[in-house]
Amino acid sequence: MQYTKQIAKHLNEVYNGGNWTWVNLHDTLKDVTWQQATTKVQDMNTIAVLTYHMGYYVAAILNVLRGNPLDSKDELSFNHPPI
Repeated sequence: MQYTKQIAKHLNEVYNGGNWTWVNLHDTLKDVTWQQATTKVQDMNTIAVLTYHMGYYVAAILNVLRGNPLDSKDELSFNHPPI
C-alpha cells in the first residue's frame, strides 16, 4: 500500500472510528458543547485548544504530502481563533 493511502486510512480511522484504540474523535467529541470545549480546568489546555492543535498539524502534514514545504510553527499550533 502506498504511504499516502496508509496515512489517509489511519487519519480517517482516528477521526471516524475503526482504529486500533477503539476510540475516535467523532464519537468522543460529538456531545461536547462549545461551552465545555472552551472551559479551562486549572492550567490544562481546553478541548478546543487541543482539537485545534491536532487539526493544525494534520493540515501541515497534508500540505507537505501535496509537495509543499513544511511551514507550520510550533508556537502557532495552540493559537486557535476565538469561538
